[in-house]
Amino acid sequence: MTRDDIVRLREECDQWAEWHLQCVGEYHPDFHTVSDERFAKLVYEKAWADAALAATHTITDAAILKEREACAKVCGELADNPKNSEQYRMGANWARERIRARSNP
Repeated sequence: MTRDDIVRLREECDQWAEWHLQCVGEYHPDFHTVSDERFAKLVYEKAWADAALAATHTITDAAILKEREACAKVCGELADNPKNSEQYRMGANWARERIRARSNP
């Protein structure tokens, strides 16, 4: 969560408190408490959502790397098999190198 996100959430809560004050027509000391509680809830929800998204990306990235390595291994087996033609083994070796290159930026 960025600083801008926090400022935006605080402003949203303050606007809500102002709107509530205008609707009721009188000031009540609990408006700020309710606004602060609302702000804390929004910050918590945003932080939790950001963390869940980050965890999902981490899992997805790990799965992609694992799949790439499995594909590179298959290409390596084809490249190392002497029963395959030289041209076929060269193509499989090239594919293995390209796959591994994508995993190592």
